[in-house]
Amino acid sequence: QEQMGVFVLVLAICAAAAGQSQLIGAYYSGLGADTVGQGGLNTLALCFFDPVALATGANCDFTDPTTPCIAPATGGGTMTLKWIWDAIRLTSSSLSANTSPVRGGKPTYFVSFGGANAGGSGWDKIFSSSSTAAAMGNNAAELFLALTKQFPNATFGIDLDIEDTTLALCVCGPLAWPSTVLLSPTCVML
Repeated sequence: QEQMGVFVLVLAICAAAAGQSQLIGAYYSGLGADTVGQGGLNTLALCFFDPVALATGANCDFTDPTTPCIAPATGGGTMTLKWIWDAIRLTSSSLSANTSPVRGGKPTYFVSFGGANAGGSGWDKIFSSSSTAAAMGNNAAELFLALTKQFPNATFGIDLDIEDTTLALCVCGPLAWPSTVLLSPTCVML
């Protein structure tokens, strides 16, 4: 319940940044695409992907549908970057019909890394090294930019589900990061 509360808080912050009054979202793993627009959803968190693949991928090419930098988290099946593209194409019109305050706006998507199935060991590996954490941030930013370029009629974000990490985290509002990673004290959202 606490994790869902954080997700809702992040949705509210992102809604304000995107100029929308309310994001109504759900985690999405491929089931229920035919009903995704029912119930008012205008946001999906596409889940769950392996954070270590994103953090340790060198020369990630986010125009390649089979890039090894996008891999499913434990139990995630065969999800790839192509799966992300297909999910966006399949759901964008249904989500757009529910945007707020004006229907027909840009739907919002989060690419979600981690999750309970992934556990905390991947996050511990990533955030125990400033260079690996920086690579994660750089690759996440590149993914964000590539998706924004390919799908200009949607808004994107990166969701880091850091459950079960054993590292002490610094907190800046709803954002958190390990205390071993040096970041600017200013909170910045993409």
